[in-house]
Amino acid sequence: KIMDFGLALIEDEGLRLTKTGSVFGTPDYMSPEQFAGHPDRIDHRTDIYALGVLLYELLTGRVPYPGETAIEIYDRKIRCLPELPSSFRSDLPPAVEAVCLKAMQRERDERFQSVEEMAAAFEKALARRGGWPRFFLVAGWNWRRSRRVRRMVAVLALATLLGVLGGVVLTRGASEPAPAPQSDEADPIEPGPGRDSPERPTVGELMARARDLETAGRRDRALETYGELLALDPSMAHVYHNKRGLLHRHMGQDDLAEAEYGESIRLAPSDFLDSMGNRAHLRYARHRYEDALADIDRALTIRRDSYFHWLRALVSARRGRLDDAAGDLARLGRMKPGSAQYLHARAMVELAAGDAAGALQTARALLVKPHPEWKEHLVLALALQASGGVLEAGEELDLVRSESVLFDRDLYRRARGRVAEERGDRALARTEYEAARSDNPDLPGIAEDLRRVE
Repeated sequence: KIMDFGLALIEDEGLRLTKTGSVFGTPDYMSPEQFAGHPDRIDHRTDIYALGVLLYELLTGRVPYPGETAIEIYDRKIRCLPELPSSFRSDLPPAVEAVCLKAMQRERDERFQSVEEMAAAFEKALARRGGWPRFFLVAGWNWRRSRRVRRMVAVLALATLLGVLGGVVLTRGASEPAPAPQSDEADPIEPGPGRDSPERPTVGELMARARDLETAGRRDRALETYGELLALDPSMAHVYHNKRGLLHRHMGQDDLAEAEYGESIRLAPSDFLDSMGNRAHLRYARHRYEDALADIDRALTIRRDSYFHWLRALVSARRGRLDDAAGDLARLGRMKPGSAQYLHARAMVELAAGDAAGALQTARALLVKPHPEWKEHLVLALALQASGGVLEAGEELDLVRSESVLFDRDLYRRARGRVAEERGDRALARTEYEAARSDNPDLPGIAEDLRRVE
């Protein structure tokens, strides 16, 4: 089985891959089922995933899930969605982008089911722009001279040929019997009594278990699993402490989360910024703005990352430092023009500057972006309230689950209070205003809000 297109040559003829469940491949191109160490789930659709990653890289010049370590890449693949290719190439046809994203779906059944299907969809998408050569010329690439273009076409052609011929299979342990079918009663997350594996679980197996536990909402057990990973793989302790911090934060245990982030930062290589970004974000959410800025400024001395400019723009806006916020917003606009990240920061800066009309226009543009989240509805509600549409803002707030709001909770509770006050429910308004004051005692104007509903 060809595990991924980044695997070119193994020079050590003495190397043997015999351990069932071993993870083998180039992390950037590996599918989620490869990372999880489940050989029974690997089939031709695994190669389609790798082909989608290659197509993404060729279209954008970067991989969809950048990371410094294999574990970091795996974590992003199971937790995050990739940036849309069109956010890097505004001239990219939507049909081409759709082919790329479908090939990289996490679930095998949601990908193309054959290379012929993918190649046909890709060719059809390009035909809408006048053929393959015309598309690449329009996109700014020279068809005859671009090695990237010729490489992509060659890979697609090879993939199609392999599919037509039935595939060329490189297998490890081809003579091994197929794994025994699992009982319908087997727990997909943890082994039950009498079914414990005689071998110590691999890192990939524990990571998959932790992911499944998180998906099932069993965060306490996921914390324990990351504790097992700390003992099994101490070289990646900074990653696991960061993961534990995220879990604690979603459980509302902010002090424990900050402690885990701090340990991750202490152990991490200098260029691992995930935990520093998470701690800065938590400190922003707790209104410890100076501490958040310290983390952000330190991170930006290591790497210029759009995330930290986004977060610093938010911090500066909340502190009333509008010139500083505008500077980070301008940098963010150059790095990720038109992105959801940029539009969110822009709307929050416009609100802080008192530009209700501008914030409303920006918030509406933000909401039509793919994969809207709670913060998009919140920023639109804030802009509507600033523009006088209090009840309309309530409709947006009704789409937000309070437990999902991880930052700007004071603004969220105050906005709910104003909706309740407009509806004549003074008791509920007071409850919401008190919650806003409890989250941020220094929230400007909250004392006046409370006096109105006494």
